[in-house]
Amino acid sequence: MLARHGEASVWRELARNPLILATLAGVAANVAGFQPPEALLQFLGRLGEAAIALGLLAVGAGLRTGNAKVGAGATAAAAYLLTIKLVAMPLATLALIRWTGLTGVYADVALAFSALPTASSAFILAQRMGGDGTRVAWLISVGTLLGMLSLPFWLSLR
Repeated sequence: MLARHGEASVWRELARNPLILATLAGVAANVAGFQPPEALLQFLGRLGEAAIALGLLAVGAGLRTGNAKVGAGATAAAAYLLTIKLVAMPLATLALIRWTGLTGVYADVALAFSALPTASSAFILAQRMGGDGTRVAWLISVGTLLGMLSLPFWLSLR
């Protein structure tokens, strides 16, 4: 949707998307049986931890609460998206867990992943592709705050 809005080729944007490229490289390395040396694993682990913090800092820098002009339609859309992400998805996952009889750590992981708020990488992609970064930053921030309450709730139901 953002590629079309920005009048860019969808396939070109997909081919240049760093998340997709990294995922494909990881799958290819796994299929090829690549075993990185321990030093590389430690380095990449630390780099990944730093990337999470930098992503959250980028979202915080993009958040403009005082100047945000949010109309009733935007508020309703945000409430709808947050409800889907933090209520409907975990509820559907909980129903699937119970229906399939999934137990233990597998059920916990499935429920936790469905109840997590939107990743901060959504802000970076929205900015890069010409989307409304301010609203995305707001959604991520509010979703993270609400997720601090909803995630323990959903996990307590399991």
